[in-house]
Amino acid sequence: MYFIGADNASNMIDCTTSIPNVPIHPIVPANQYITMAYSKSLTGGWQTKVILRDNFPQSNHSSWHFIQNNPSAIIMPNGTINLIFRADPDKGFGHGESLGLATAIHWNSSYVVDETPILSAGPKHGNNEDPFAWVDKRGNFHIVTHEQSTGCICGQAYGSTCGAHLYARNIRGPWVVSKYPTYTDSVTLVNGTKKQLQTRQRPQIIFDSDGNPTHLFNGGSFEGNNPDLNILTHTFAFEFDSTEQQH
Repeated sequence: MYFIGADNASNMIDCTTSIPNVPIHPIVPANQYITMAYSKSLTGGWQTKVILRDNFPQSNHSSWHFIQNNPSAIIMPNGTINLIFRADPDKGFGHGESLGLATAIHWNSSYVVDETPILSAGPKHGNNEDPFAWVDKRGNFHIVTHEQSTGCICGQAYGSTCGAHLYARNIRGPWVVSKYPTYTDSVTLVNGTKKQLQTRQRPQIIFDSDGNPTHLFNGGSFEGNNPDLNILTHTFAFEFDSTEQQH
């Protein structure tokens, strides 16, 4: 399991000695780390390991992946890991959310970040974050993201509620951004009511035993967009139209 954050990552102290250890991580917010948790059982015995942290050296604030978060892992048939993540320069040293790739020959080995992003913010598409990545039955790579800012395929005004579909034959691209959004602010509830969400992000998809997508999950709210920290948010599940997948 891969997630944002790390326990006490920037202030690691060995309390069994009288002299605290020198921190092994640069002092950055915990949400700029990517951590992996692993266990032989879902019910307990979880261990954690920081696999990606901010870019080294610490002075390289303008690096495209100084900040690394929003991980999504693809486990290949040979056991190697392709980890897609959102990346940013440090605040005040540049703009744009890119998608990066880190690879490992085994889930518990070292993760190596590619020198360049697989997708950078560009004039024909916006910034992409919250990637969810997978491989289809034909071996094609896909990513669904929350897309926002200038160039957003839904229009800049709808950046808080826009989903983009990216696809490629190779994990390193070239990646193509679909001309049409995966989702927008418009939703239909189970009672038939049509609503507009103010924010709709964090896409996740589940699949059936044949590898066909069945449901899309989003974090969202009817009350405000993501700058509003006091809004009530929900997890929504949306069922895919199975008739469309046959074409």
